[in-house]
Amino acid sequence: MHKTSQEKTLKNEETTKIGEFGDWLVVMPHTKESSCLWGKGTTWCTAARNNNMFNYYHTRGPMFILLPKQPSYDGEKYQIHLQSGQFMNEEDEPVEMVELLTHRFGNLLEFFKTVDPT
Repeated sequence: MHKTSQEKTLKNEETTKIGEFGDWLVVMPHTKESSCLWGKGTTWCTAARNNNMFNYYHTRGPMFILLPKQPSYDGEKYQIHLQSGQFMNEEDEPVEMVELLTHRFGNLLEFFKTVDPT
């Protein structure tokens, strides 16, 4: 399969687009490959080519990737996994969820209030 058509398949068939919230796109990958595509440019273990941990987290609950339409800096992305309490930036550094949702993207707070973390 051609790389572009493979990426399109990963984006359309192996990912749920949760929605666009103002300046943010929220996606939920369903496969390791989809997670790698959306996590490209990060140091997330769920986007790693070797020793990828996507399935470990995915079996415990959905993972959300938050992509700013107008990033504050190059490569800005966030990965949220409510079940493990992990809220990570693109460098795989923890970020404060309340701070993130109230200051950086307050328009996502209502969405995440509706997500059942179990």
